[in-house]
This record gives sequence, structure tokens and C-alpha cells, in this order.
Amino acid sequence: MPIMCKIKASAAISCSSM
Repeated sequence: MPIMCKIKASAAISCSSM
């Protein structure tokens, strides 16, 4: 799980895509 996902909610979208 990328840490950036937890830091930025915007990145959460990218995280879900992964």
C-alpha cells in the first residue's frame, strides 16, 4: 500500500486504481 495514498486523499483515487 503506497504511503502517498494515506497522506493525500487525492492520491487515494490512484491507489484504488492500482
